[in-house]
Amino acid sequence: MSLTYDALGRMVEQNRSSVYTELVYGPNGGKLALMNGQTVQKAFVPLPGKAVAVYNSTGLDHYRHPDWLGSSRFASTSARGMYFEVAYAPFGEPYAQSGTTDLSFTGQNQDTVGGGLTGLYDFPAREYSTQGRWPSPDPGGLGAVAFSDPQTLNRYAYVRNGPLTLTDPSGMYAFGDCWWCGFGFDFERGFGPYVLGGWLGGWLWNPNGIGSNIGSIWGEQSPWGLPPWLTASGFDWQSLIFGPPNLADFTTPPFLEPGTAYYDGCPPEKRRFFDWLDEPLGGMATDLNVREPLLLTLAAKEGGWDDRGLNHNIPLNNPFGVNKIIKGKAAGNIQYASLSEAISEWERMWGDRVRDVDTREGFVNGLQHPRIGKPYNTADPRWAEKYMGIDMQKWMNNCGIQ
Repeated sequence: MSLTYDALGRMVEQNRSSVYTELVYGPNGGKLALMNGQTVQKAFVPLPGKAVAVYNSTGLDHYRHPDWLGSSRFASTSARGMYFEVAYAPFGEPYAQSGTTDLSFTGQNQDTVGGGLTGLYDFPAREYSTQGRWPSPDPGGLGAVAFSDPQTLNRYAYVRNGPLTLTDPSGMYAFGDCWWCGFGFDFERGFGPYVLGGWLGGWLWNPNGIGSNIGSIWGEQSPWGLPPWLTASGFDWQSLIFGPPNLADFTTPPFLEPGTAYYDGCPPEKRRFFDWLDEPLGGMATDLNVREPLLLTLAAKEGGWDDRGLNHNIPLNNPFGVNKIIKGKAAGNIQYASLSEAISEWERMWGDRVRDVDTREGFVNGLQHPRIGKPYNTADPRWAEKYMGIDMQKWMNNCGIQ
């Protein structure tokens, strides 16, 4: 078998005796499908709660249900029967299997070399066996070593020998704990004088941009490349001391977000927002024959989708932040007896303005330039601009909302 990789180091094609399989990746970098030309062999669609719907060439085949590490220990059919059940030893060794084999350890499949105990899990950067070891060494070399943690000296060790609490989503770095806390680094504030201990304790990057020595939890290869103050020939001291780097210059892994230790691409407040409104506004979208992202964007714009907005509006059952109007002025949000009542009231008052609309522009125009009645939310002259500035589809994709 021969394998082909793209410029990002991802496997994109397998050739088994002239039978070709192409690998397709989703927006978040995860494996989305195995294809033979334009024919789907297998597809993996993320669902809320980190579950996965697995499709084959004929359609939906089964659902995977993950544990705390993302390993699928139980898979069910669409008829709610058992498809596959398995237990995993700490380093991914499967046992106690029953049903149709479908192994997925921490979300990674055996799509290249199968065989359970003798197979290999396809992590994006390298293959992983089930004996607590990578068959290939960490390509970061000494740059991936934190000398304060002897575990990182072993370039073949999986997640620093901590498989019950740590995972390695790409095959390049371990996650699970607050890995920057001991190094004076804060994603929201960036670098500053207070991180000198961090530089000395581990913020030492491999000049080739492929390895990092940033502490005992990270301990493996870094995908971020060179920071602005480190060049192939050494430190740029002027930039290091006088010019803190702009974090926008880094390529951030999709499951990292400022201020969180581990995160799958969906911030907690966004997850909370979708858990609250995905299903109800999906029904509303069907009633009005509009796309659900248009209504979710309206809820995010009007009611807010950060914790502050959600804490205020969830108890009120008021997803769109509808106000009482007293003497022509807003006098606080209305409290509804139920979420369905709030949605029905909004549909009654404004639903006809957006019925059968398919685009964001048409949605905004229908609300703010009705044939009859006053424009929607005249209090904010930049309402349309703010609505259009919300990239709802991005967050729906990140959070597995279909």
